[in-house]
Parts: sequence; C-alpha cells; structure tokens
Amino acid sequence: MSKNGALFRIVPYGPSQVTSAAFQPAFPPTALANIQPKVVARSSGISPNYAIDIDLGADTIIQGVAALHTNLSMAGLWQIFGASAAQGPLGAFDAEPSDRRLFGQTDYVPFGTAPTTREGRRFGLALATSVHPVVRYVRVYLRDTATDFREIGTLLVLQRLAMGQGWDENFELGSGRRVDDRSQIRPLPGGETAIERGGRVPQWRAAWSNLTEAQMRELWSLLMDVGTGAPILAAEFQDGSPGQAEALHYGLIQSIDFSERIQLDKNRIELRFQELL
Repeated sequence: MSKNGALFRIVPYGPSQVTSAAFQPAFPPTALANIQPKVVARSSGISPNYAIDIDLGADTIIQGVAALHTNLSMAGLWQIFGASAAQGPLGAFDAEPSDRRLFGQTDYVPFGTAPTTREGRRFGLALATSVHPVVRYVRVYLRDTATDFREIGTLLVLQRLAMGQGWDENFELGSGRRVDDRSQIRPLPGGETAIERGGRVPQWRAAWSNLTEAQMRELWSLLMDVGTGAPILAAEFQDGSPGQAEALHYGLIQSIDFSERIQLDKNRIELRFQELL
C-alpha cells in the first residue's frame, strides 16, 4: 500500500465550449481545450482577475478540475463554480449564488502547491470529497497579483476512478518514476562527443492489485476509450502535500500489461505513463 493515488478520466469539451474575455487574441482560451500543454492561453493586460467558462453540453458528474502547466505566482488564487442544465448558465461574473461553489470552496483559495524541485511548472487540483457535483456549466476564476503574463496550458474537468477496496485502496508499493531523456549523443571522429539536448520526459509506473470486478470494468472502459493515444491524469497522491506538482502525471498510458485475476473479486493490473510536455 502507498499514498492515496488515483486515476482520472478527462471529460471532453471542444474549443467552441470554452469562453473568456480576458485572454490575448493570439493566445485565446480555446487553447485550454487543446491536449498539448505547450499550446497556452495567455491573459491580457495585468488585471488581477479573470474567468473561464466551460459548457460541457449536458449534465455530467464531475469529481475535479485541474489547471496544468501554469505560470501563476505563489500569490495565485482560484475558485470554481458549477451549475446544472436546469439551473442554467452562471450569468454575470462575480454574481453567482454562493451555493454554486464546487469542491467545498467558500471563497478564493490558494492555487496549487509550489514545486519542491527545480521544475518551474505549477498545477492546481481541486477535488470533490463526499459530494460529486452534477453540472453542465463550469466557471473557473483565477486571481494573481503578479504583473507578468499568466499562462495556462490545459484546463481539465475530471472524473475519478475508484481503484481499490478496503485497507489496500491504492496502488502497490514499488511504483516509481523515471526520466526519458530525448537528447542525441554521438561520438565524433576526433574523439569528442557531440550532445544535442532534447526534452526530458517524465514517466511513471504503478500497479493496482485490489480491484473489484466493478472497478475493473470501469478501468477497462477507460482503457478501451483512451488506449495509448489519448491523455489521462494520474496522481501519485491527492492531498496537496509537498511534491504534489511532481506527483501529477498528465499524459498518455505508455503500455498496458495483461490484467490478472489474483483472487475472486480481486484483480491486478500494471500501467506505465508518459507525460505530455
């Protein structure tokens, strides 16, 4: 047993379903629907507040929202609202009913946690606990007093998969990370070594060995949906403690091994993940 990890299905939405008036024309909010984090939305001016609206198209159960690969400062804050189709769009900015806040928020809260390594990206993750909202409309407010341009690479709406039972409701010990260095290194005739630096791609491997039949069916549905060609979000832990930024893995399932039935109503599977940069 290890820390409280999770897998998240990404609720799809298209560029036409996200709007905001506070981004530069060359870096529009439609970039938030792009799966590539380097395709960024960038805020305009130095206004400390801006909002992003997403229309999921129909009422959807959600368990979280994640804003990935941002350059918000440590003073950054956020809050998230939601409304069902029956409740209708959230209306004017800063005029939402207080009961429309999601994930237990009561006001602006600190955005994400600081990286504990030299990595500069910041991830924000807000999760439901006991109540799983059913919403069609999602509104995310971001606030930052820094005067440099704020960027967001990807904004995700999430559904969390149950991945275990009882005391072992988690992935196995033995999971871990590695770095795939894409640099090109070759020897030269004179004895020197030529190095062309490439990207360093984080990878993560984890195994779950206590999945019920129902949980295995849910995971199978996800695997059949995304395969190895569509992104998911994996978390080594979810409590916001130091290291959270490095413990979130947004990317592709790199390999899917055969699942194993190890007992009645108990299944094991190992997955390997490769991040999108």
